Amino acid sequence: MLDASTLRRLTLALGFALVLAAAGLSVGAAQEAAEPLLKLTILHMNDPHGHYEPYPEEGSAGLVGGFAKAKTIIDQIRRKNEESGRETLVLMAGDLLMGTVFTETFKGELGATLLNSMGFTAMTVGNHEFDYGVGNLFKRLKPDLNCPLLSANIRDESFRPQFDMVKESAIGKTRLVLFGLTTRSSRAEGLFVSDPMCAAKDVLDRYRESDLIIALTHLGSVQDRNLLKACPLIDVIVGGHSHEKLTPSFDTHPRPIVQAGAYARYVGRLDLEVRDGKVEGYKSRLLDLDAEVKDDAEITRVVSEYRRRIPECWFASVGSSEVFLNGADHRGWSVYRTAPVAKLVTHVMAMHAGTQVAITNAGSIRGSLPKGDVNYADLFRVLPFPNRCVKMDLKGVDLQEILRSGVKSSRGYSELLQTFGLTLGKDEPGNLVIEKVRDEEFDPQKTYSVVTNDFLADRLHRQGLPNKDKTPSAKGTPLIRDLVADFIRRKGPISQRLLDELK
Repeated sequence: MLDASTLRRLTLALGFALVLAAAGLSVGAAQEAAEPLLKLTILHMNDPHGHYEPYPEEGSAGLVGGFAKAKTIIDQIRRKNEESGRETLVLMAGDLLMGTVFTETFKGELGATLLNSMGFTAMTVGNHEFDYGVGNLFKRLKPDLNCPLLSANIRDESFRPQFDMVKESAIGKTRLVLFGLTTRSSRAEGLFVSDPMCAAKDVLDRYRESDLIIALTHLGSVQDRNLLKACPLIDVIVGGHSHEKLTPSFDTHPRPIVQAGAYARYVGRLDLEVRDGKVEGYKSRLLDLDAEVKDDAEITRVVSEYRRRIPECWFASVGSSEVFLNGADHRGWSVYRTAPVAKLVTHVMAMHAGTQVAITNAGSIRGSLPKGDVNYADLFRVLPFPNRCVKMDLKGVDLQEILRSGVKSSRGYSELLQTFGLTLGKDEPGNLVIEKVRDEEFDPQKTYSVVTNDFLADRLHRQGLPNKDKTPSAKGTPLIRDLVADFIRRKGPISQRLLDELK
């Protein structure tokens, strides 16, 4: 005999079963209808700048970085994920090109070959993809890639998209949406790079909260944070451009922005748990491509074959160095602490121009000089841009203000500067002050002779310095890279004593 309470529970259960039966469903089917947890790994790189082969690093007994080590890590993780039922995406957040003799010689051909071999899912367009011209990008890199090259904000004069804006795919019941954005600093002649915020909002109009939306950007972390605030539908940003190591925590940043440094030194890993298109948890970290990581044999073979095709003149020795001259992480230096390579470069500039002061932007120096033999390819890795010296006269007060604020670019942020000939300090409020110019006391009303590179000279001219009516010129001057090569030939080998005497 059933009591009343038990009878009521049985009646409710029977009623629920009848409702499901009427709908053609079983209890098990109803449970299956709930969205399952999606486990997804995003492996990401950004700003390799042609660093396809491993390279020396201060303090490391062997070579670090490079695509052969990255391939080893990517393949290991991809295999483990397949065994455990995790999905894997492999993303490149721009600036594949410009920085080594590989990109100078092959203009993206090798980069595309390597990305194809490594099984990248998508790449976004970086500003340095345009360094060899728009034609090179459309004729060589874009058609050679097996994965889509994404950018939602690059248009032609008729405002037609020039790249895939979005890559969509389905993982189980989840719609995965990848879209790309490119910094407006891109020198894309004949093309229009629109505001990334507006472009993102236009793309996202067609999607909903149940979609997993990943922005693959080449904007820099400041712009990425603004993008995340402006677009609540974006779940994840995989970024580049600012060469930062960003590994956020879910506790403090439920919608992550990740970045993996630069120069193929790391592979970023982001493990996501997603339900109904929303990230319920994640872990992010950088995977160190140090000397202990084995180089993938196939990538090593391909890079070696291309290296043999590079003209031998690139590998001609220009001298040697007894010390490792660090300069690779140009974002890690301050105006108060000159990188060893920057000290050498700015000294050479000042001696060539016969000026009291030399200034250069840290971003013009992209690598380190190795200990031992130094060839022209090594110098190109340090100074890949075709910069030349420009002389000017600046009042002390203007020079001090330039060092305090940096040189503002067209993108709105300031270039970190490296100097020669100046002794710097801070006043009581903590502002930068020039204490001496060479061995003389600084006078803010005095005019000083200054040499910089043509990139910074152009920026200063746009700011009205030193004379807004006179365009600075570098015509007829050698490349700064060649000046440094000549200095090493004449003064080498480079020793610590020689560096200490550079005044």
